[in-house]
Amino acid sequence: MTLQELQDALQVLYDNDTVTPDSSDEDFETRTALLNTAIRVWEKEEQWRELLKSSDDLTVPIVTVVGTRSYTLPTDFGQIVGYVRLSDGTTYTYVPQKDPTSAQLYDNSPGANYYYIMGNPRDGYKLILSPTPTTAGLTIKFEYYKIASSLSLTTDKSECPDPMFLVYYALAKLFDSDGASLKSQKAFLEMSSRLQNMVNQNVLGGWYQDTAIEDIDFINGVGGFGR
Repeated sequence: MTLQELQDALQVLYDNDTVTPDSSDEDFETRTALLNTAIRVWEKEEQWRELLKSSDDLTVPIVTVVGTRSYTLPTDFGQIVGYVRLSDGTTYTYVPQKDPTSAQLYDNSPGANYYYIMGNPRDGYKLILSPTPTTAGLTIKFEYYKIASSLSLTTDKSECPDPMFLVYYALAKLFDSDGASLKSQKAFLEMSSRLQNMVNQNVLGGWYQDTAIEDIDFINGVGGFGR
């Protein structure tokens, strides 16, 4: 659903009519702010599949530079997933993650193989590699959870798989501000039910998928049972 469609659905449920405020109207802007707040609430509830991205999706790949340890991560970066891999297009070198506060323990081991993430949402994030690359042009590959997109234009869409969750969140807040506690409670319960359903769907695998946990570290020769 686009922002306009979300606003139209919210208008029907809130005012019981189809005359949605114009996009320049204060009511439209207030409701957009509530819908964006709902996106922030949804985003923090779970590690959503809809927000998982790959460095393969970047317009400009991140590649190693000789003598450079620090690499700027995408502006929509939220949280990294698993190993970083350095690829020459044929083979991969797996790089495990360390906590930034543990990096000092490797001061006497400049050849230790690891990475860590530094930064914050305001200043952005950087990926720090060890050892310092001595080969240029290796592609730095990784997966990460992106920051959920906010809604601004009437044609914008949210990554939230059940957009009516956003509508009912905004509806509950609107009724609450009106002092309509019973209506607000009903909207809140509907919102909560939809959120829980998304959580349940997020952990389900596809049809006929094996639920056993593979020892990928062992398969890739970088760890695992007995190592």
